[in-house]
Amino acid sequence: MPWGGADQRPQGQQAGHHLISAQRLLWIGEQCLSLYRFRHNLFQKYLYQSLDAVERAHLHAQVGYALEALYATQRATYAVQLARHFAAAGLLEKAVDYLRQAGENAHQLSANVEAIEHVRHALTLLATLPDSPAHAQHELTLQIMLGNALIVVQGYAALAVGEAFRRARVLCEQLGDMTQLFSVLHGLHRFGYARGQWQLARDLGEQMVSLAERNPDPFLRSEANRALGVTLWLQGEFMLAQTHFQQGYAWYDHRYHAAYLRLSGQDPGVVCLGGNALTLWCLGYVEQAHHTLEKTQALAQTIAHPFVLTYAQFYACLVHQFESLPATVQQGAEMIIALARQHEFTYYWGAGMVLRGWAQTQQGQYPAGIAEMQQGLALICETGTVLFHHYYLCLLADAYRQNGERAAGLQTINAALAAVPSSGRFWEAELYRLQGELWLLEPLAAAEAAAATSFYQAIATAQHQNAKALELRATLSLSRLWQRQGRPAEVQAVLAPLYTWFGEGFETTDLQAAQALLDT
Repeated sequence: MPWGGADQRPQGQQAGHHLISAQRLLWIGEQCLSLYRFRHNLFQKYLYQSLDAVERAHLHAQVGYALEALYATQRATYAVQLARHFAAAGLLEKAVDYLRQAGENAHQLSANVEAIEHVRHALTLLATLPDSPAHAQHELTLQIMLGNALIVVQGYAALAVGEAFRRARVLCEQLGDMTQLFSVLHGLHRFGYARGQWQLARDLGEQMVSLAERNPDPFLRSEANRALGVTLWLQGEFMLAQTHFQQGYAWYDHRYHAAYLRLSGQDPGVVCLGGNALTLWCLGYVEQAHHTLEKTQALAQTIAHPFVLTYAQFYACLVHQFESLPATVQQGAEMIIALARQHEFTYYWGAGMVLRGWAQTQQGQYPAGIAEMQQGLALICETGTVLFHHYYLCLLADAYRQNGERAAGLQTINAALAAVPSSGRFWEAELYRLQGELWLLEPLAAAEAAAATSFYQAIATAQHQNAKALELRATLSLSRLWQRQGRPAEVQAVLAPLYTWFGEGFETTDLQAAQALLDT
């Protein structure tokens, strides 16, 4: 605090009885600020509490307005401090606006826990204000922000995510606001498919596509096709999913990537490329899948956003797991876990543990790998997400099979098949195939008959989905059984035409196994 004229204070009383100490000078534009701090926080508390409520509110308002003027071009950077002063001053509308800005800043920096805290504080303050269209508009924006931040931290299926987006849809209808309806449908769509509400998710995805087609903005078209493509892929409708992934990427513009992240925390270019890589692999185009996966990783590295990097690596791990490359899967899973731990991406943390555990079991580390898979599944279940659940259980059942644990494997496969209606159908054919392989751990004629039935079911499912890669794998399992039973003509009849369909990927394990079987 400045003193006028010569300092006449008695010796030992200078600097306000030494209650404060000078820190440094700070230049903001052409203004120089002298920064001080209390020598002990008890001094600060005593002086602050000695003010009455009116004085405190008045001083907070003065400080807030002074900081606004001082940081005229940098207000968003100091939004937290400005919000605190205006809230204490009772200027709640200004406090709400600055908390919104603070939430946006935190979300962009991947500090999503902090973003949730700011947005919830803003919603609490807003609830004390009288109802008005302007306040409802503010709440709509905040609910969308809250839902997107919660997805990153708690997962797509968290109940709080559904609550935020359902409230946002009510506000959209109340206000007649079609400009933010797309964002709301987007959030509800992801909540729906994460909860296994497939018809709802598909309806919402189609609504998004319809809404986007009436809008010339390519930004919306890319997002809408991404959303519908993901839903279709998870349901095993690979051909139709590929169409939407390709359309979504065709409309994608990398210059909008910051806006994409604000809308959903995702980048549709990375999702469309990664989803198309998975689709191409299932359809039997392995080399094209790898080429698309390389583009996915390159785009994610260009964006360099933690959440984008995490799910881009997840796509890579899936393709490598599909091809049974455990060392590569383990390396990628460790990257997922590191990113997820650092940024509190709970769902991907659990998914990374499941994938790493599977890779360990495939390299002979059965107890440790199975334990890690179980821990990862428990972590995923805490988020309420059923997405991919049948796939993760299939990996666990495969680990039991590798370790000769037939009963545990069959029990896990049965649980996976029961989870298919809610968690997706993209890996359903592989569930039946693995069920057959588990039956064969028991060398009895009845077990062989049960295994053959499972293999036939796997082949029929893969054919229905046009999943040539999965059809080949199931046909290989059936062919090995027939070979063991001395039925080589039947092996030749079903395996040879399928093998000749493939035009690429001949270095993969499955096609090499098919060629070796045909040669014998």
